[in-house]
Amino acid sequence: VLKKELSGFINKKFNISKSKVLKAIKIADEVQDTFEKAVRKKGEEVLSNLPENKEAIVIIGRPYNTNDPELNLNMVEKLISLNVLPIPIDFLPLQTENIFKDYNMMYWPNGQKMISAARIAAKTDRLHLVYMGNFRCGPDSFISHYVREEMRGKPYLQIEVDEHSADAGMITRYEAFLDSLKGYKKVK
Repeated sequence: VLKKELSGFINKKFNISKSKVLKAIKIADEVQDTFEKAVRKKGEEVLSNLPENKEAIVIIGRPYNTNDPELNLNMVEKLISLNVLPIPIDFLPLQTENIFKDYNMMYWPNGQKMISAARIAAKTDRLHLVYMGNFRCGPDSFISHYVREEMRGKPYLQIEVDEHSADAGMITRYEAFLDSLKGYKKVK
């Protein structure tokens, strides 16, 4: 349906034949699939070679937050400066987790990915988690409960950002989280 609607719209708006639009969509789908396979392959490499001298932290949240250095206050750079290996959610084998048995109403794709990532981080000793959410965000208000359930007592950091978030406060939170991981490992 999407391809039919899109090709019809572009045909009317720009006078490009439907067959050309459909061909372009097919090529775009193939390029996207190739890219996603490359990301998963890179993730396999990273996960199978986690460095011993660094904490490995999976970053979850909505991509427009977690992937934008302006919105996340340069989170990746800050973590790297603290000797952390930040791991994007798409590096994880999310497809291996069937969350629908426990969360059959989770229709939101980003929510599905976040819960799957939390489940993987919870059961993988070398992985930890940072969950970046937004202040007063409806989906975050319930997904955060699911993430907490999945982590089952394993420490993770949940950060909420808004227009008042400050650089210094973020660094302090990351440092405190890393300190808590040291304590967790001693009692574990």
